[in-house]
Amino acid sequence: MRFLGHTLYEGKLVTRDVQRGLSLTHEAANLGNVESRLYLGKLYVTGNGHTRDIPKAIHNYTIAYGYNHETQAQAGAAYHLGMYHFNIDGQYGKEFKASMYYGEAVPILMQKQYNEQESYDCYSSMILSKHYLSIAAEKGLKKACFPLALVLMDLHHVQYHGIDAPGHSVIPESMHLAHKAANDGEPEAKRWISSKQTALSSSCSHCKISSGRESAKLQQCSRCKSAWYCGKDCQITHWKDGHKLDCSRAKRLDEIVNAEKDKWLADKVMKSLGI
Repeated sequence: MRFLGHTLYEGKLVTRDVQRGLSLTHEAANLGNVESRLYLGKLYVTGNGHTRDIPKAIHNYTIAYGYNHETQAQAGAAYHLGMYHFNIDGQYGKEFKASMYYGEAVPILMQKQYNEQESYDCYSSMILSKHYLSIAAEKGLKKACFPLALVLMDLHHVQYHGIDAPGHSVIPESMHLAHKAANDGEPEAKRWISSKQTALSSSCSHCKISSGRESAKLQQCSRCKSAWYCGKDCQITHWKDGHKLDCSRAKRLDEIVNAEKDKWLADKVMKSLGI
């Protein structure tokens, strides 16, 4: 039923019949087919051949997200739900402009006067975007890494008013996520990393001495590669002040992804054995 519904909707091998294709896909979804739920979400987002309906798309993605035993399906649903809030359809996306994409702009929440409800809606959308994209990234969906890096940076700006305090910094984690996306071929991630590294390497992460001074030859943190120091004393002090936590947090995602892969393989083997 799922295959026939998709085939009729897309018009592959048969005459295209959008309404019949939608109807069959809905039936398959109602019978518990998670791929059909994801497919319906996609169809209602694009509106190819029928009316675009974002609430219906979110409805189907949310149901698909509830299939905890379907790791990849849940990751896909989480990604789409996270991007809904990240992009123009979410309140968060509406309030941020193109410059935000490079992580340089201060969130509009700090630039404009909003009433209490508007501020709450925007902040809530940021939290939801972070939540869903984190789930997707933790389940190994690489395309969720870069938008998650940007959300973490912007959320940090709002929560800490742009202050990068040791122990509470998201820079190492965001840079690590961006590197994963860049290694996966995301060109915007590469440009963002270059921009951030230029800014970060301009001064010592602890004492803030400028790298432009002849006496300051900054050395990069060998572990997270997102902090620079003018000397060993500053590096040790910064580490004890909280960079140890920030640096360690950057590698947390890899550990979770590996655990998810092990779980998925174990479940697959047990299922094949009928256990």
